[in-house]
Amino acid sequence: MNHWLRARVALQGVTIVALVAGSMQLKTFREAEQAISETAAQADVEREFEKRLKEAERATSEEVGLVKPVKVRGLESAIEGVDKRSTSWSSWFWSSSGKVRSDEANRTKE
Repeated sequence: MNHWLRARVALQGVTIVALVAGSMQLKTFREAEQAISETAAQADVEREFEKRLKEAERATSEEVGLVKPVKVRGLESAIEGVDKRSTSWSSWFWSSSGKVRSDEANRTKE
């Protein structure tokens, strides 16, 4: 009877070793499967990006073809009326501050 107990304990040890080896193998398979799925997902993202990029390039080329330079009538006369002495945008707000410039005063006298 003692032999059967020893055989039972030995088979329980073999069962534990088989369970540990199986879980290690399963973990390896899952990691490989996950790596493959990540690679496939990355490839899908890259394909989608390339597709959107090509569509954007096509749309841009169409828009460039549709846009034509526009010549505005009377633009030259509007530019002539601008005070060319001042080149800063701040002069639009703070330089005149309610004062009449000498050029404007001369124009009103004429």
